[in-house]
Amino acid sequence: MSGLLDLMARLFVAPPDEVPPRPTEDEEVRWLPPVAVTSPRDAPDPPGPVGAEQAQRRGRGAGVDPGVRLAVLCALRDSAVAGGAAGLALAHAARGPTVIVAVWTGEAPASRANRPGTPAARRVAAALRAGGHDAAALGRLVRVGLPVREGDAVAAARMVIGRASGPTALVVCGPRGADFEGLLAEQDLALVAVRGDLAAELGTTAVAELGCLRVPVAVVTLAASTGCAALARSGIGLLPPLRPALLAAVEPLTARKRATR
Repeated sequence: MSGLLDLMARLFVAPPDEVPPRPTEDEEVRWLPPVAVTSPRDAPDPPGPVGAEQAQRRGRGAGVDPGVRLAVLCALRDSAVAGGAAGLALAHAARGPTVIVAVWTGEAPASRANRPGTPAARRVAAALRAGGHDAAALGRLVRVGLPVREGDAVAAARMVIGRASGPTALVVCGPRGADFEGLLAEQDLALVAVRGDLAAELGTTAVAELGCLRVPVAVVTLAASTGCAALARSGIGLLPPLRPALLAAVEPLTARKRATR
């Protein structure tokens, strides 16, 4: 499966920068004069906490909606798939090149194999790591592992979300307390991701629990093949049946946000 993911990543994700080969003696080398920077859009990215603003302007231009804040609630076993699918749906609907996905499991972050990421995702991940966060680029996404303790996790999540220049998804799959309840209430939408025979019952229970937070709630069922789930988990692609379910929940939110700008 890892070989398949690497192949799909090379097809759908921009490869990392490579050093050009040194020309041979038979090749003619011509030095071009330096080109002056004439526009702020052409200037290098200035240092910043996340560095996504310039990346988004280069991605889709004025259509990018930087204000969408999504929460995802799911079981621990579904955190990677639900977070990846929600992040990709948010990137598509918000017309941005990358989305930060902050994940809290209540457990120590597990080590993950490196996966190719887009240039925008790599820049954002590098800036977050420089700020002390556990961040890694995964395709179009930047995954941030939050600390184990709830208070520390909420503080880190507030910092990441508050300083982000683009859309964010907050994945919560551990037993949450009052600290996380307050953070969930600040999000634009709470997405409850469930699967299995008890999906409907679990979704209804979660909606009832979130009612006191006064945040819009949507329920999606994580019905996907192994390959579809692997692509979503790696931030590479969102395919049916995950794609229509996630977009149906996220697109109305981003449309309302864009209309009020």
